[in-house]
Amino acid sequence: MAITNFRSTIWGRLKDLGSAKVVWLCGTIPAVNGTTGKGIAGPGSLYTDITNKTIRMNTGTILNPTWGILATGLEVLAAPPVPPPPGTPTTKFDPKHETKPEQKPTLPGPILKK
Repeated sequence: MAITNFRSTIWGRLKDLGSAKVVWLCGTIPAVNGTTGKGIAGPGSLYTDITNKTIRMNTGTILNPTWGILATGLEVLAAPPVPPPPGTPTTKFDPKHETKPEQKPTLPGPILKK
């Protein structure tokens, strides 16, 4: 089920998650593929193992959950670095190679005759 009408309140967003069967479970043992959350946790659901300090995401189905590690301890395993948007300068500022703005030639002031 695709959700296309994202709600602007927390209650609406919780309803969206419930409609998509996305839940956040927790336990003191690691999630077991095919068993933990079966019939409850749809794809994208999370499971927190509070003993081993890991967060897992269901990448399977609601009837056959597959729990892949998303994060462990303080180390995030699933987030690769995000590349900068196109057109963003990728070089770092180096004051030794700073270029000064081009200066326009100035005309001499009025010539005074004595």
